[in-house]
Amino acid sequence: TLDSFWIKSEKELYGRNIYSAPGEGHWYEWYRQEDVAWFKLRNGNPEYTMLRSPSSGNSDGFCRVYSNGAADGSYANHSLGVAFGFCT
Repeated sequence: TLDSFWIKSEKELYGRNIYSAPGEGHWYEWYRQEDVAWFKLRNGNPEYTMLRSPSSGNSDGFCRVYSNGAADGSYANHSLGVAFGFCT
């Protein structure tokens, strides 16, 4: 993306499409590192994070990241956090 502030796609975060349709973004070098947190912290605890990628084959869901870093799909009506990406 060319934006300096954006919501990450599944491809940008994981480097592949697990639950989303192909063609959304590319894998960023930053997320290839083993020590980068993929989740959002709330009060010092990791929590689920929503991604901008719609779930493939599910018309009312989006991709998300579990607090342990695993990919999943979730219904759009769930109340989950969003961890924005930033460019400098």
